Amino acid sequence: MARLNSYLYRINVAETDYNTHRGNLSFFLGGKSPSDSQQWIPNLEAVRASIRFAIATGRLDAA
Repeated sequence: MARLNSYLYRINVAETDYNTHRGNLSFFLGGKSPSDSQQWIPNLEAVRASIRFAIATGRLDAA
């Protein structure tokens, strides 16, 4: 996502090249934001993939 946003910024389509969800594990684990509707449900396949990635990269280890 960060590479896409950097590209969009370079071609003047995005306001910044900053990725607001980078490092936001809650977002990738299917966290609901206030702007989501009441019928919103997380994509469990994406949640499971995020968990596998976090475990594989050590992001769930205590600091």
